[in-house]
Amino acid sequence: ADGIVFCIDVVEGLTKVATRLLIRCIGTGLPIILCLTKIDRLILELKVPPNFAYMKMLYIVQEFNRCLHQNQYPNRISPEEFNVVFTSAHFLLCFTLESIGNMYGSKSPDYSMQINDDPHVRSVDQFKEVHRPSAKEISIRLWGDHRLSADRKEILSSSSNELDHPFVKFVLDPIYKVFTHVLSFEPEIWSKKLHVELSSSEKRLNTAPLLRIALSRIFGPFSSFVQVVYNKLPPPIDRTKESEFGPKP
Repeated sequence: ADGIVFCIDVVEGLTKVATRLLIRCIGTGLPIILCLTKIDRLILELKVPPNFAYMKMLYIVQEFNRCLHQNQYPNRISPEEFNVVFTSAHFLLCFTLESIGNMYGSKSPDYSMQINDDPHVRSVDQFKEVHRPSAKEISIRLWGDHRLSADRKEILSSSSNELDHPFVKFVLDPIYKVFTHVLSFEPEIWSKKLHVELSSSEKRLNTAPLLRIALSRIFGPFSSFVQVVYNKLPPPIDRTKESEFGPKP
């Protein structure tokens, strides 16, 4: 094996059986990726609000790291470290904080010009330079002690419960919105609201396949999972050389 993808059902959490399995995985010395699965169950079965869903997943990540630390695993596993994947295989939903950042931010930090059309403004003040955050700048602020400012224009370092959490605002709210629209409206209506193009044959499909289409087209394919494996697990050829010639000095 080259690495471990440890899957946890977000409803079940880190059970005693899963904890024993995790301890054995730590003992192998292989790098570990965490995959939080079946997030659709939080919406369709438990019917919990987005804030509770975030707290549930946050607790699982904290418990997971507590077990890692107690068993001397050297690395921290957390979404902002880009070694956690969120999935709902049944509805073809897969994302990481990195893939969400790519949806909202630019690929590299850059600036754009904002024009003030007020004729009374001096010409020198008519153009304002506006910073567009990069995808990574957004990604690392979507988890943990960060909150949206009161005007929702900035992500702050804060743990205040009075402010909205960016993971809820930018990740969970849109997912809940997709489920609500697809379950509540006809395809011709929700496809326009969600900006998802559907063919004539797709519009005649049942709700479950339509949810798969909407979620996969909005949040992207499972390439985000492949990207985490590529970035965080060693290439197979490295493990083969190590097994043949022993570990590198």
